[in-house]
Amino acid sequence: MKKNPILVTLPVIAILIALIFRGCIGNTEENLTFSIESKDGSYYIVGEIVYLESVRLSDGKKVNIDESTGEIITCIADDGINSFKLSWESGDNIKDTILASSKDGRGIKLDHTVIKSESSADCPLPLLSEVEFKINGPDKDCNYSLSVSESVLEKGYSDLDILVSLTGKSGSYSAIKKWKRTNAGSMDIWVKSKNTSQIVAISEGLKYKDCEVFKCNQATKSRLTKEVKDALTNYIRDYKNHSIFRTISFGKNFTFIKDGIDESTGEIITEKIETSSFRAEVGVNGTNVKYGGNSKLKIISVSVSSSDCSTFKIKYSNQ
Repeated sequence: MKKNPILVTLPVIAILIALIFRGCIGNTEENLTFSIESKDGSYYIVGEIVYLESVRLSDGKKVNIDESTGEIITCIADDGINSFKLSWESGDNIKDTILASSKDGRGIKLDHTVIKSESSADCPLPLLSEVEFKINGPDKDCNYSLSVSESVLEKGYSDLDILVSLTGKSGSYSAIKKWKRTNAGSMDIWVKSKNTSQIVAISEGLKYKDCEVFKCNQATKSRLTKEVKDALTNYIRDYKNHSIFRTISFGKNFTFIKDGIDESTGEIITEKIETSSFRAEVGVNGTNVKYGGNSKLKIISVSVSSSDCSTFKIKYSNQ
């Protein structure tokens, strides 16, 4: 695996001047100057490296230095916006400073895809058991899916490197990320790194659920529109119970259309309302009722406006 590079689009020198007063014979003092140079994707420390105690990234990770060239050696997992913390010996003390941007104001960004140095280290991948996987589902089509966390990719694994077996440790492994299952049962899912041949179980204690594939037919539309209308009506009555709205709106897109009357003509007019504005009206209406007023807010109709039964048009009035 190719080592880890460091990015800079143009050769830029970030000068970091560290005045170090080192006691010498005759009480003389010596000033040392360090600079950070970007070249061919790599960052280099220019100066008297022998006096450096350590170089660390923003997360505190210590990185190595090629003492012959001053190149800072990082891993693929370190890629992204970062900074260097330089610590050095100063007499009996250790001093440090942080360099987070180049001289022209550009931030430091590590990027292994542009590094050209042949001395770039080949950092080992962490154990597969140390990275995170999540099994999701079932969705409305009875599909389950495997989520590979960003941290897995950040640690050097590629998406194509992760193979999956749905039938146990000795099963067939492939780059599957989604699969369908309608009947209940125990999961026995394992993942394998094609690059390192590590194998780990990721479904301990998890079970499949009985599932019926969702169909957006007329019967489903009728059921869902009634559920939405009833839930929103209950929300208007119990206006402080926001869980009613969160539950009924989960996985759905609502478009609210408000019916009103043009005061100048007396004609009925309609207006598209943001969801947040509708919920604010629910709160105002509920407060008025609480103090003896009449409820003016009413759901007129609910209709499905998408072929997958996920988008709803809701007409209401507040008069």
